[in-house]
Amino acid sequence: MSLFIPNATDAFLLPFFVCSVSSRLSELLLQSLHCADSSNIGLKRMFLFVHRDPVSPRTGCSAVKFQTVFVASDVQNAQVTRFVGGGIAIGCAQSHVIADGHSFWHFMNSWSECARDVPISLPPLHMRTALLPASLTLEEAEKFPSPVASGKEFIIKRSTEDLAESVFHFTASTIRKLKSLALQHGLATSFTSFEVLCAHVWKHVTKARQLNGAQKVRCFFLLNTRSRLNPPLPEGYFGNALCSGFALTTAAELVGESLAATAARIHQNIVAYDDGTIRRELEELEKFDPSMFPKLSKSNEEANQWSVNVASSPRFRVYETDFGWGRPEAVRPAWIRVDGEMVLFAGREGEGSVDVCLGLSPQTMQTLLQDHHFLW
Repeated sequence: MSLFIPNATDAFLLPFFVCSVSSRLSELLLQSLHCADSSNIGLKRMFLFVHRDPVSPRTGCSAVKFQTVFVASDVQNAQVTRFVGGGIAIGCAQSHVIADGHSFWHFMNSWSECARDVPISLPPLHMRTALLPASLTLEEAEKFPSPVASGKEFIIKRSTEDLAESVFHFTASTIRKLKSLALQHGLATSFTSFEVLCAHVWKHVTKARQLNGAQKVRCFFLLNTRSRLNPPLPEGYFGNALCSGFALTTAAELVGESLAATAARIHQNIVAYDDGTIRRELEELEKFDPSMFPKLSKSNEEANQWSVNVASSPRFRVYETDFGWGRPEAVRPAWIRVDGEMVLFAGREGEGSVDVCLGLSPQTMQTLLQDHHFLW
């Protein structure tokens, strides 16, 4: 296969490997997508961009041959797969040390602009001291020992158990109905689409798991802090600007309460993260003992057993990643790491629709698919 990126700077020249497969694009869109064995790499995620019948944005194309494979030390990788029936899939993976999801899509959109030979619409801003605690200098912060210095600790691995993966499409109309239902109890004057959708999925996944009523369950999510800080970070800030939050309760209470009550749990944890809270957590993070990372990792694995872990965001502009072939047919995670992980993307038609990519045990997924109140 040929691939050409015009006017690319060194910052955008990524290692590729290119392959052809016998599957047809229509088959790929009907099933979950997986990348090659990613169980032993410390990469944030591989995302797949699927296009039908691509046409080169420029007439001069140069062949891109096999250059690399995935290894733990790589910070950015890409794979292009061509389908015999027409169309391609572009897979991308990035270390979370470099950037969060917001910056990942910033990079992807900028890269696609380079491919179309147009100016980058939002230049990246590398403000290394923007999130530095007031008690530290940049030089002091750089001395903080890395928890992954040996390349062994804190590498995220895919669950060894079999997972059933499904994509649930929530139309804008369905999400409006969920919001309306959540507001009937008067617990809040408004809920966001994120809050009601997470509440809806969390409740029904917990019900499908058929847990002991006293079992603790958690909904874990990541928050973009850029607009929560005072002053806020600029839109082009490139790096990690995340904080984590979660709602915690018992299985019996979660399943038995209203959608409004569950959405309120999530909402309360989200609004608690203001500038002061974020700054205090940054201070505490700099004081954290790196030797605790292995214990923290084990603790997180135990807490995640009956959790719903929310990744990505429907606010990311995934369908604006146009390499010159038009909008992607679909954007999906190539793999889901653990039972209970849900990855959110905006629906292709826009207008507030959301695709929920969910991984569960086969038995739990089968039960969920039979839950008519979940599927509406």
